[in-house]
Amino acid sequence: MVNYLNDFLGLVSLVAIFLSSLGLFYLYSNFLSSKQKDMDILHCIGLKGRQIFKLYYFHIFILGAIGIVLSSLIALSLFPILGKQLESVFTFSPSSWLNFQGVGLALLIGFIGTPLLVFPLLYPLINYRPDGLFQSDSGKENKFQIKRVWTFLPFFVFCYLLSLYFSNSILIGTGFFLIFFLISGILYPLFYYLVGKAEVLEPKTLYISLGLKYFSRFKKMSSLILVSLLMGSLLVMLIPQLEHGLQGELSTKDKKDLPSLFLFDIQPEQVDEVKEFLAENKTSMLSLSPMIRGRIKKVNNKEFQKEDEQNNFMESREDERARRFRSRGINVSYRDGLGRGEKIIAGKDFSGDYKEGIPEVSLEKRYAKRMGLKIGDEIEFEFFSMPVQGKVISLRAVQWTTFLPNFFIQFQPGVLEDAPKIFLGAVPSLEDGERIELQEKLFNKFPNISVIDISQLVEKITGFLGQMGLALKAMAMMTFLAGIMVLFSITQHQLKKRQKDILHLKILGIPSRTLQKMIFLEFSLLGFIGSSIGAVLCLIASFIVSNTLFDGIWELDWLRIAGPVILITALCLFLSYTASRSVLKQRPEAILGDGIS
Repeated sequence: MVNYLNDFLGLVSLVAIFLSSLGLFYLYSNFLSSKQKDMDILHCIGLKGRQIFKLYYFHIFILGAIGIVLSSLIALSLFPILGKQLESVFTFSPSSWLNFQGVGLALLIGFIGTPLLVFPLLYPLINYRPDGLFQSDSGKENKFQIKRVWTFLPFFVFCYLLSLYFSNSILIGTGFFLIFFLISGILYPLFYYLVGKAEVLEPKTLYISLGLKYFSRFKKMSSLILVSLLMGSLLVMLIPQLEHGLQGELSTKDKKDLPSLFLFDIQPEQVDEVKEFLAENKTSMLSLSPMIRGRIKKVNNKEFQKEDEQNNFMESREDERARRFRSRGINVSYRDGLGRGEKIIAGKDFSGDYKEGIPEVSLEKRYAKRMGLKIGDEIEFEFFSMPVQGKVISLRAVQWTTFLPNFFIQFQPGVLEDAPKIFLGAVPSLEDGERIELQEKLFNKFPNISVIDISQLVEKITGFLGQMGLALKAMAMMTFLAGIMVLFSITQHQLKKRQKDILHLKILGIPSRTLQKMIFLEFSLLGFIGSSIGAVLCLIASFIVSNTLFDGIWELDWLRIAGPVILITALCLFLSYTASRSVLKQRPEAILGDGIS
């Protein structure tokens, strides 16, 4: 679980890169639009389209290189200061976080990722014609051209490779990439089309009519803001929603249901003595499970191949776990029914004690998936040089947070009772003083039996999850701030770009209050629509992630969903007010020249 959460931090940073890419893409697009006259001059003095393309491509390469080098140097200089502060918050030492491989990755993003991102904008320069690329100072936006979609593929491939690297998982990396690819690659053109249709609406209220027309007219800006808000709100909501399910699984349990102590290495001849000892101390054995050590020899009469122990640089999280599970020995138990926290999700329960034929076996679902096993497979086990056959008849979902003895592999009763084994047990909830006293008595009476204090373990796990949750929230907040910066930059740029339009409207007699309402309506629509769709996608994504990574630990928290929607809408209103205030304060005479009083 810690590995998955750690990988998730990398994906969060990847989302920040996506959000920043949106802002860079939009601002550089407008930068090229403002340079049309320069391009016309370069073309007139003899430069061909390919030469102009190389000129501006080298320009963005230099900008990306300078930016990423400076940011890396700043990060490295700030690390010693931040490291000391973080060390007081987290139990694990952040000194290991200083990884020059990460700096190298940042340089790779700056030197390669930035040029790949702007390639779709620069590609038309190859066939540049003075009047054929951009519309200068017209207030119109470049049309989205489907035939140039392929120019985005290099950047998408680069992002996909980053996703796999950050997640260490083909499944998770591909899933997250597809989420953001679908948002940016499919929803952006869809928004671009739908936003253009808003202009056909003709409400009677003036500011509503004007707001919808500007919303529709500036389709690129509206679509980019919607996509930015979608990804930002999705992430900001997703982290707390996942954390709510995980924390709820641990913290909402009745402490009386959790064991206080976990016992193992109980020898068969000690079982009755341990039960009597616990009864004398006014407690009992909550659970008692035999454990037999063995290994898998064959599956469906084929040799069960162990994976190479050598670690692979390109090995995914799933490959690593599968290799580890296939290479190690197995612990097997037997039981006549389902234990607490278990349920059969496929197949059927045991038919009773073994009588004849191939013994029945039940597997934990994720273990079966990692090992490549399924219902109906016949497995040959080896226990202390003795072969034992088994047939998989069911797959179980196990709630491991019950902290009771449980196993990936369960045999039906009547097969392994005579095999050499030890027993695992659990003692019910006890008060602190009783728990400590019982541990001392157990050690004195049965020195070979090892004891784990489950109460302390739960506290440590909960504390560590809280620390991981804090790290996730911090990364999510940084990503959210990156999205807000993108939103503010685009909003401010668009309002400045339409400054003349707003002043023209003021000359026509439209009051500043009406124009302010128009701007508020436009950006509140963007905030509400973007965050609302992000909330819906968050519910879907959190459900999928919970079932994929955390065995279906998912709880809906409406406050964590509705709160960000309201907050993001309010932020859009605030940003639009901040960015539009200076424009609305200007006098209409400003556009008529200095000679007009």
